[in-house]
Amino acid sequence: IFAVVILTLSFFRTSGALIREVRWINLQKVAFRYRRFPLIASWSALLNQGGLQAGPLLVAALFGAQAAGWFGLAQRVAGIPLGLIGQSVSQVYLGEASRLRHQNPKALQKLFLRTSQKLALYVGAPLVLAGLSAPWVFGTIFGAEWRTSGWYIIALLPMFFGQMVVTPLSQTLNILERQDLQLLWDFARIVVVVSIFLVVSRFAKLPPLPTLVFYGWSMFAMYAIQFLIMWTQLRRIA
Repeated sequence: IFAVVILTLSFFRTSGALIREVRWINLQKVAFRYRRFPLIASWSALLNQGGLQAGPLLVAALFGAQAAGWFGLAQRVAGIPLGLIGQSVSQVYLGEASRLRHQNPKALQKLFLRTSQKLALYVGAPLVLAGLSAPWVFGTIFGAEWRTSGWYIIALLPMFFGQMVVTPLSQTLNILERQDLQLLWDFARIVVVVSIFLVVSRFAKLPPLPTLVFYGWSMFAMYAIQFLIMWTQLRRIA
């Protein structure tokens, strides 16, 4: 609250002239022009979080608290550094891609491919190599009883790799104003996550680790589909 007050006072002090130039009719035009952001993107963000949280909840519901604890630790240890790197890259990409969207669509295509290639090479590849040693690392740091979390990380490596390469680029559909496609993808991911856990665990009667292998590769496939959707839309604006 304190930060908002300071920012508001600073804004009125430095940009008061801009406020006096604002007209209600222009606000209405802008609100209508960008109506997809609140009407569609907000639901997409809700489904996106649902897709991320569905995995841990389903693991807890189907396999119990112990498996949920192993899964939660694996997700936290891998997810925190990936989130920090992904958010940093996403912010830089968003600023540059927004500028190129109108000035040079061809350059935007090159930026998209170049960023994905660098993420795969400089972040994704080391992630996979580090993940393969996870059982030993978890057993050494957290104790032998947590070694299973390391095996869970290996099972989820395809998902983490896809997440690291594709998620920082996910603002592409917002830049292109195709929030509807992002909404469909987010909905499809929830359906896939729930289906994988129910089918593999309930009908195939598999234990947690094989189930997570199916889950990891299914999420990799979903991220690959998201990548192809973004690339297809980028090619249409050139």
